[in-house]
Amino acid sequence: PSSTTATAKTSRRTLLTTGLNTNGQLGLGDQLTRVVPQPVAFLGHTTLTHLVCGSRTTFAIDNDGRVFAWGKGDDGALGSGDRGTTMRPRLIEPLLRHRVRHLACRGSHVLALTRSGSVWAWGRNEDGQLGVAQVDGQQLHYALEPRRVAGLSSLRIRLVACGRTHSVAVDAEGALYSWGGGDDGVLGHGDTSSRTRPTRCAALRGQRVVAVACGSRHTLALVAPAV
Repeated sequence: PSSTTATAKTSRRTLLTTGLNTNGQLGLGDQLTRVVPQPVAFLGHTTLTHLVCGSRTTFAIDNDGRVFAWGKGDDGALGSGDRGTTMRPRLIEPLLRHRVRHLACRGSHVLALTRSGSVWAWGRNEDGQLGVAQVDGQQLHYALEPRRVAGLSSLRIRLVACGRTHSVAVDAEGALYSWGGGDDGVLGHGDTSSRTRPTRCAALRGQRVVAVACGSRHTLALVAPAV
């Protein structure tokens, strides 16, 4: 074959999945566990740029900033407007107007960071991890579709991460904001209280966060001196 054809073939990306599949989280159209990686045919003609897995869910972003989700939909974790299980990748249509560049997921909630720096959240919200406590005076236990995190709307966010019941974000200046369940001091605010709106971490003022990561109940921030 010509060199052009050979280059095109070697640069093509294929999504392969393997492992537990009891909720269709492998995206293969069934619930059979696999011990050998299998290609996800539905996404065979889509160029993917980012992947993330929840406990029983899977998400992918393509080069147009579109988000696909599949697996267990309890608590609205798939962002599709219902709580059903989906065994093949399904486009999250409410995000089509927003080009997403990064996703974070742990437990049953998801954060989406757009290329413009806005943050959207969906899924479980029993600890305020979506950044909102009530809607129309009613407690919001879960969100079936992505909702913008209003407490960050005046900021340009460049990093997000999720714990089991908490969320964090870092803005363009390197300031860290956290919200959700505060057990074990995971939010970094000097107490174990929960926060239902993003709150800046005062202990990190004067420092610039350049990377952030969350475990189920702990948070790490890599910092550099503020410029």
